[in-house]
Amino acid sequence: LPEDCRRAGIPPMALLTLCENALKHNLIMGEWLKITVSAQNIQTEDGPAVHICFIDSGTGYPPEALERNNHILERPEAVQDGKHIGIYNIVKSMDLVFKEKAQVVFSNEPGARVDIRIPRVDKEEEA
Repeated sequence: LPEDCRRAGIPPMALLTLCENALKHNLIMGEWLKITVSAQNIQTEDGPAVHICFIDSGTGYPPEALERNNHILERPEAVQDGKHIGIYNIVKSMDLVFKEKAQVVFSNEPGARVDIRIPRVDKEEEA
C-alpha cells in the first residue's frame, strides 16, 4: 500500500473473504496462484475515497457469476442454501456502512478482479 493509504479504514474481512474465495475456486495443486491487492486514494464527487483493487491469477468469473455478484443485493435468491454468502456479506456490509457512496464491482482481468471504492475514513492511532 502507498504510505498515504496506510491509515485508511480498509475493511480487512472483505479482503480476507476475497482471498478465501480465490483459493477455494482457483487454486490448483502444483500451480501458482497470485493474488494482488492494491489501494490508492482518489477524489470523487462525494469527497476523498479509497479505491481497493483485488486481482487473482485464476480463470476469472464465469458470466453467470459476474451477473449474480454485480447484482447480488437485488437478488436475495442468490444466497439460498448458504451459497455465495461471502460475496453477499461483502457487498451488504459496504452498503450498510457507506450507503450509495460505496461501490463493489466484479470483473475479469483475465483472472477475477474486484474493485471496491469506499469513502476515506482514517483509522484511529493505536496506543
